Amino acid sequence: MTPAPGRRRMMSVPKRRPEPTESTVGSKNSENEVSPFFAGATIFFLVSLFFFAGLIIKRAYPRVPLVRSGLERELASYQGRLENKPEDLKSRVAVAKIYIRLGKTKLATDELNRVLKMRPKYWDGLFELGLVYLSDGKKQRAITQFKKAANARPSEGLAYYQLGLIAHGDKKFETAVKYLEKTVKISPVLADAHYYLANSHERLGHEGPAKHHYEEAVRFIPDYIEAKKGLLRVERD
Repeated sequence: MTPAPGRRRMMSVPKRRPEPTESTVGSKNSENEVSPFFAGATIFFLVSLFFFAGLIIKRAYPRVPLVRSGLERELASYQGRLENKPEDLKSRVAVAKIYIRLGKTKLATDELNRVLKMRPKYWDGLFELGLVYLSDGKKQRAITQFKKAANARPSEGLAYYQLGLIAHGDKKFETAVKYLEKTVKISPVLADAHYYLANSHERLGHEGPAKHHYEEAVRFIPDYIEAKKGLLRVERD
């Protein structure tokens, strides 16, 4: 419709929003800010929740027991004995032997030194410590221990045998003969001692003794291949 003459068309003016005041700004900021106390309480609640949930899970699903090898179970058994009887030297040597088999030579050495501190001339401790040193490449220390073991128990041939093997490996064949002769005198059925004794005699040119001890090695172990080869060499020459 056309407006009547004399009337002006009224235009609607949009209302202006009121300018924000300090009080309104402060109230909005306070709504966005989180109270430090409330934040701390929330964190504490969450941590507690995880902690108690962990306890519930542990009770519901207990930890699977550690699977131990046979050697580790044996070690634990001997260690239990030593707690009740710390002066048990046999158990201590047994513990050291297990450490050796597990490759823990440092622990074996410490255990054997404790044994020898209790009884300095204990043959088992001296001999086993010699084996530990030998496995660690400490040849001179091993020789010292084997000599001590031989002196502590002259009727035992194994210390002489180890000394003979070391001498044979070092190509000291006369020394090897000396120790291996003692070995076979004490333990005549030890075929390996006969073999290394025969080989030492062979290297020294002693064909008669070499032949005899090769034969002895084969007598105690009929399928001793290396001894048979040595015997053939000596007989051929």
